[in-house]
Amino acid sequence: MRYIINRQWYRLIFWGLLLLIVPYGIASAQPFQAEASLDTNKILIGDQIYLNINVVQPENARVSFPDIEKQVSPAVEILESSKRDTITREGNDIEIRQRFLVTSFDTGQVDLPSFTFPYRYDSRKGSVETSPLAMTVQAVRVDTTRNIFDIKAPFGAPVTFMEALPYIAGILALILLGWLVYYIIKKRKRKEPFIASRKPEEPAHVYAFRELNKLKEEALWQHDQVKRYYSRLSEILRTYLWKRYGIKTLERTTDEILDSLEKSDFSGDHLYRRLEDTLRLSDLVKFAKMVPSPSENKQCLDFAYEFVEQTRYVAEQNQEAASAEEEKDSEKNEKNRWS
Repeated sequence: MRYIINRQWYRLIFWGLLLLIVPYGIASAQPFQAEASLDTNKILIGDQIYLNINVVQPENARVSFPDIEKQVSPAVEILESSKRDTITREGNDIEIRQRFLVTSFDTGQVDLPSFTFPYRYDSRKGSVETSPLAMTVQAVRVDTTRNIFDIKAPFGAPVTFMEALPYIAGILALILLGWLVYYIIKKRKRKEPFIASRKPEEPAHVYAFRELNKLKEEALWQHDQVKRYYSRLSEILRTYLWKRYGIKTLERTTDEILDSLEKSDFSGDHLYRRLEDTLRLSDLVKFAKMVPSPSENKQCLDFAYEFVEQTRYVAEQNQEAASAEEEKDSEKNEKNRWS
């Protein structure tokens, strides 16, 4: 009796194990799998959901994807599709995924057919299919117990800066045009040119001679204003060097000015030494309260005339035309020095 019971138990265990192993062997014998799924099978009319396509295949197999947009139901609209994404799985299998954003405007049940994927693998050809799908499209419920209202007018959106920019530019253009007309009329009444010509900058020596003449007429050191006299004289020489040689002199010390002058196109050791003496004497008067003699005061002014005269710039193309004027200026400056 016990022997018969044991045999029955052995048979049950054997067939149970067999039932577990056989599906696994069948599944493992099918390397190709295709699956289609929806995010949900119930939507409101016009809602958007994703149709997901997953295909499992060996890495060295070739699987052709069907044209989903043509095979899908006419009641379903495909709004966009993603790129296919490949994922490596265990063994030599890969999984290819693709998503389609779909919607439907037909109420009721909408059926999606199965999709066929032909493949070629180790000189074998075949195909694998997905299971058909169905989704229910529901209409928006209307509460018939409430009153029906008219359609509301569209809401007004605030005006953005980019929308107002053309109008702003147009207003500015009209203002500019009005100002231009006013400017032209004003110039015509005054009989002035529309575009004022720029006054040419006067030469450095013209400035220097004019200021030296003013300094001489003021007779500052003769009226016990020695410090102011040397401050003016130093300022005139510094400004002349700036205009003549392009040296930034107004905010520099005497040593910095002399160093920059050496690096410029200035030539003449005798003039350089006398200029150095004059500038240093001016510094002693201004900062050390030194009181020079009257002869030194006069010599410094005479040297300033001589320095400007000998270093003045005359353009080569105007050399002949300027020679006569230069002689007149020399006579005039010489007269001013000794008068």
